Amino acid sequence: MFRLIWLTIAGLCLGLMLSGCGGGAAVISTRAVVAAFRAAGFRNLAVISNRQSTLAFERAHPELAKVFGTAKPLDEDMTYSRRRGRLPFLPLLAVRFPSAKLAKRTFDRGYSAAALKAQLAQAAKEKVLPSGFSLDKLMTARVCNVVISSYNAHDDPALTARISRAVTLLRRRC
Repeated sequence: MFRLIWLTIAGLCLGLMLSGCGGGAAVISTRAVVAAFRAAGFRNLAVISNRQSTLAFERAHPELAKVFGTAKPLDEDMTYSRRRGRLPFLPLLAVRFPSAKLAKRTFDRGYSAAALKAQLAQAAKEKVLPSGFSLDKLMTARVCNVVISSYNAHDDPALTARISRAVTLLRRRC
C-alpha cells in the first residue's frame, strides 16, 4: 500500500514537471528572457520596467491608449528589440509577468487569436495600425509568465526562426 501511494505521488510530480507551465509554474527571470533571445540571435535588446514606463508611453501615444486601454501595469518588465518598428508592432516584444496565471489571463484577453481579431476593428478605426498591416504577420506565444509577440512586417523567415528558437529555449526553463 505504501509503495502504491509513493508511486502515485511520484507519477503526479513527474506529470507536473513534464506539463511545463501548470498552476505552480516556474517564473522565468528577466535575465533568462534576455539570455534566451540573445541565444536565438537577437541583438540590440532593451529591458524596461513597465511600472515606470507606462505613463510615459500613454503620454506619447494617447491614440494607442484608446485602443488598448489605460490601467496600472501588472507586469514586471518588457524586453524588446530596438530595431525598426514602433510599439506594439515590434519584431520582438516580450512582457514578463509576476506569475504564469496572470500571463495566461493577459494572453487570453489581449494576445490570443480571438482577442486580436476583436481589437483589430478598433485599432483600424483609431488609425494606429502600421501601413500594410496583416494579422498573419503577427506571431504570439505565452511561456510560463512571459507573453511574446513579434510583428514580422517584411515576412522575414530569419525573424520567424529566431522567435521560434527563443520560445523553445524559454519553454525549457518553464
